[in-house]
Amino acid sequence: MIIPNPEGVALALSDRMQRFARCIYYYETMHQETTAADPQSSQLVSVVIPVYNVVQYLDECLTSVVKQTYQNLEIILIDDGSTDGSGALCDQWQSQYSNIATYHQTNQGLSAARNAGIEASRGRYLLFVDSDDWIEPTLVGDSLAALTQNDVDVVIYSFNQRAQNGEISGISQFAVAFPDTQTTSSANALRYIFHEQIANYSWSMMAESHLYRDNDIRFPVGYTMEDLATTYKVLSSSRNVHFLSKRLYNYRRRPNSILTANNLAVVVGARYAVSGLIQYFHSYDADLKTEAYNYGMKFLLHYLFYLYNLREIISEESFMLQRAALLTDIDGIKNNLDGGQLTAVNKLKWLGCKLHLIPVLSRISALRNPDL
Repeated sequence: MIIPNPEGVALALSDRMQRFARCIYYYETMHQETTAADPQSSQLVSVVIPVYNVVQYLDECLTSVVKQTYQNLEIILIDDGSTDGSGALCDQWQSQYSNIATYHQTNQGLSAARNAGIEASRGRYLLFVDSDDWIEPTLVGDSLAALTQNDVDVVIYSFNQRAQNGEISGISQFAVAFPDTQTTSSANALRYIFHEQIANYSWSMMAESHLYRDNDIRFPVGYTMEDLATTYKVLSSSRNVHFLSKRLYNYRRRPNSILTANNLAVVVGARYAVSGLIQYFHSYDADLKTEAYNYGMKFLLHYLFYLYNLREIISEESFMLQRAALLTDIDGIKNNLDGGQLTAVNKLKWLGCKLHLIPVLSRISALRNPDL
């Protein structure tokens, strides 16, 4: 019996070898045809969802994930010591879907939960979803198509801002400023963040998982503002980035969430994250370093003003300690930049601090920067 190999060369083999070779030949042919028809279908996407006391939102979140138009997913639920039944609900979902895996741990915070998800993930691509949010049906499919068709490491998409009840609650400044669909360098993607045309949220992008592993990028355990501390590292480690100007993520702003609650930990987290950013970009080229430093300074000024709005609900000792630390950090950045390198806004706010106008500036900042 004679069969052709893929190059069309006739091979004469024993009957047993012929049968074996024919099986291999047809398997490879069918595999190649399937891949040609849908080259993305074999790419596993890991969806990491940290869970903590969100029992009223979790079903909506997970429903949006399991109903994605792209189905080759592993869904990793990290129950971070929930006390409201969220952990048991995770187990119920796991029992219904073979691609859902639930891990339970003592409460360690959002960063530790995300890190546990990274360690458990096996997919080529990595996506984070917060458990009180939900995603549009085509988020994974659209993002994967953008990644593969444009040969990029990261895709960043826009989002809808939602109220606690799920209704649209205005349009975020980031959604308004989001760039047109395009592929750009990692340096330019960083500039879009520094100029606040895109947000630095970890859930606003899908990336090659090796970026986290190869560059040892993990979220800072024990601190809030974890996205500010990590997103720039992911973008900086990438070859290039694609912006997808579709609102594929639904971000629910809750009054008792980490970012919206009056919380001194946010101030401490911002200081920690900006300190890491300044160190990271210290050796970069002058232009990008200047933009990174101004971005960090803007964040510190914002949280200095935010601190003044907390003054009535925290101890005076805590207030004075954090105020002194923030002013020192801000002066440190300014001293590393020539006067002409400071943005006009940062320069005016810094002068306002020196003129003891912080209480006034704090009220203005609270009105003008709701998304920070």
